[in-house]
Amino acid sequence: MANLKIYLVHLRDENQGVTAMETAILMPVFLSIIFGIMEFSRLQWMKQSLEELTYKAARCASTGADICATESLIRNFMSDEGSYLGYNPQTATVTVELGVQCAGLMSDRVTISQPSNSPLTDFIPMLPETVYAEACFPVQDTS
Repeated sequence: MANLKIYLVHLRDENQGVTAMETAILMPVFLSIIFGIMEFSRLQWMKQSLEELTYKAARCASTGADICATESLIRNFMSDEGSYLGYNPQTATVTVELGVQCAGLMSDRVTISQPSNSPLTDFIPMLPETVYAEACFPVQDTS
């Protein structure tokens, strides 16, 4: 019985390995926060890039430029302009509507829906699986 008391007192005063245990407990939480911030930032960058691309495409279509005269030329313009923005024309769904009403004006509308391909959507359900952007630009009178 005396040996058990001595052992328990010794065990209570022992502090080897405490740092390793604290690290093992806190590291997953810390890494989850860091990777969550990085993934949220990537999704925000992707949304902003797609919004910029849709605006450029709608503006190009509305101004009557030769490089955006048809829907296929608008898609080619988007592929060229979006190459540095992370736009992937193979996975994105693009809709081009020419001469539609948008905010009460005759406009050209471009919408893009692209998968986010986030590895964290299984762990964080609030992250979107697709990123969506839409832009309208009033049709310019070329006469």
